[in-house]
Amino acid sequence: MLGRFSEKAQKAMAIAESIAFDFGHTSVGTEHLLLALLKIRESKLRLMLLKHNVNFELIKDDVIQLFGKKDIQPFYMEYTSAMKLLIETALNISRKYNEEKTSIDVLTYALLTLEESVASELLAKHHVNVAKIREEYKQELRKVSELDSIDDLCNLNNFSQKEGHLLIGQEAELNQLMEALLRKNKPNALIIGEPGVGKTALVHHLAYLITEKKVPDGLKDKVIYELDIASTVAGTKYRGEFEDKLKKTLRKVKEDKHAIIFIDEIHNIIGAGGAEGAIDASNILKPYLSRGDIQVIGATTYDEYVKTFEKEKALERRFQIIQLEEPNRSQVISILEKLSEDYQKFHQIKIDKKLLKRVYELTDVYVSARFFPDKAIDVLDCACVRAKQDGRDALEEKNIINTIEDNYKLSINYNKKAMTLKKALKNHIVGQNSSIEKMTNHIMLIENGLVEDNRPLGVFMFVGPTGVGKTEMAKLIAKHYFGGNDSLIKIDMAEFMEPHSVSKLIGSPPGYIGHENQTYIVDKIRKKPHSVVLLDEIEKAHKEILDIFLNVFDEGYFIDANKRKIDFRNTIIIMTSNLGYYEDIFHSKSMGYISNTSSKSDVDKIIKKHFRPEFINRIDEIIHFDVLGKDTCLKLAHKYLNEFQTKLRVEFATEPEDLDTIIQNSEVSRYGARGIKRAIRKYIMKELEKKVNIEKEETILKNR
Repeated sequence: MLGRFSEKAQKAMAIAESIAFDFGHTSVGTEHLLLALLKIRESKLRLMLLKHNVNFELIKDDVIQLFGKKDIQPFYMEYTSAMKLLIETALNISRKYNEEKTSIDVLTYALLTLEESVASELLAKHHVNVAKIREEYKQELRKVSELDSIDDLCNLNNFSQKEGHLLIGQEAELNQLMEALLRKNKPNALIIGEPGVGKTALVHHLAYLITEKKVPDGLKDKVIYELDIASTVAGTKYRGEFEDKLKKTLRKVKEDKHAIIFIDEIHNIIGAGGAEGAIDASNILKPYLSRGDIQVIGATTYDEYVKTFEKEKALERRFQIIQLEEPNRSQVISILEKLSEDYQKFHQIKIDKKLLKRVYELTDVYVSARFFPDKAIDVLDCACVRAKQDGRDALEEKNIINTIEDNYKLSINYNKKAMTLKKALKNHIVGQNSSIEKMTNHIMLIENGLVEDNRPLGVFMFVGPTGVGKTEMAKLIAKHYFGGNDSLIKIDMAEFMEPHSVSKLIGSPPGYIGHENQTYIVDKIRKKPHSVVLLDEIEKAHKEILDIFLNVFDEGYFIDANKRKIDFRNTIIIMTSNLGYYEDIFHSKSMGYISNTSSKSDVDKIIKKHFRPEFINRIDEIIHFDVLGKDTCLKLAHKYLNEFQTKLRVEFATEPEDLDTIIQNSEVSRYGARGIKRAIRKYIMKELEKKVNIEKEETILKNR
């Protein structure tokens, strides 16, 4: 007999039998079923009776008082006559509603219809108006019909009524959603937004408003069900089994004019269940949508919409698009304030409202790969866990900072690192004190918050001859300021000499190979938003390529080919250039040190002539690197010599005249510090060769 009940109804009956067994009762009656329904959290009857202050413990005490509690384990249990009548009534009601299996709602309604039962007496004892609840339940039953018995469908009205839901700042989108569902033709909605902006929450809030009757008349009798596509596909082994299973569900939804289907991640229906010779879920769904047999709300992200859903024009045109944007600052803080009450109770920790603003500020700056409000909520939750683990009674700012640093592999305390950056630069870069001063001064501005919010932290152009330390300084800033060598994103601008090479920067246009793939710079920036972006030899890039960077320098982002916003606000952008030094280097008669004939004003004129004014105007500072003089070259030679000696564990007796000769032979004017390093390496190789030859001769003489 119980085989004709749904899984949820069978669960309720099993709990009733378990309660009777625990009490030592040999009969299972309506009172035990009432206790079972009060024990199941998703039970509608439980929610209704809680409004009358009737709960599981209260009825449990009444049952024990009536029938007692025995310390025995019944060998055999049977249903009371009232319970048998209840089961028969439930089966008759399910036939009336054309249910294949009796649902838990029908079972509950049958319990309420029995006026002469222990359950009814217990409810009457606590002044519960059973007739009124029965009438309310009957109306709910008419709406729900048999859909609650389908395991692939989740009743969001019940879930939202139990949990409640929070919605702040999305009233316009909520109104659009209700308007779409009230249309005569194509009453379907597709919510598009980035992950974490609240697409599912919007639908849950609508379900909550429906249960509270705070919606237009056309929606008051509606019930929203979430269709789990993965559950529908699961267990289908043979061809045609998935199609048959989904069609059965859709036919039942079609019969119930009050049902609205919600499909989260709706792009998954394209191809779901499809195999060779079979049709996928989207093709099964299209006829129902075109005829207006069912109402559907879908939710997906921009990326997935472009990649899959947009290509299915026949499916897309049946939905009204609702775009859901990120909430603004005040809305996110309001959401955090509402949620903080729940987190205080759950974590048993105090949360100062001032810290909620700090949560927003820190996540806005340092967690750029995710979206509000989801990322702020996650950081607040994790910070509360960390504070509790540290034995704190209240949330502190350091808990928030540590959470972001550990979870997102960042370093927020830049102030401490900036103090050592200047020293590190001077230790590694020789003869460029003026450039180091200018760079560290700007970093001091960053520390004190004196940079514009919607721009990169800094945009610089390093100008100077080759081999004077431009690239090396960029590497050191990435290492000592952003915390590692992997924080340097180096782009060789020689790869962007043609106009069409813009696809290497923002991605291929739609219809071309690689459109769905991320470019190198997009991938790196999304993974490491706190980085140094080095645009090496910027003068080699085509002028149309430079136009892309105008918006990056000014607004802090660009839009790639997949319509993603690539955020550069937490980067330091450094361009290197040799402009203005080629003539002096390659036409100089000097074969030794660079003659400093190019004045900075002459170089600036050449730069302004090469780059357009709007490009120059967006650069924070053009930093000129000094040419290598005699003293600088000698220091570099000593530095490289010491490095090689340390590495080889060998000492060489070097005279000043030897170093002068090395520098003269290195062609500093052409190759800079790299030329000196190369010349030192050759010198050491010769010295080692001499040493090996001497040792060989000594060995030969000894053998004689």
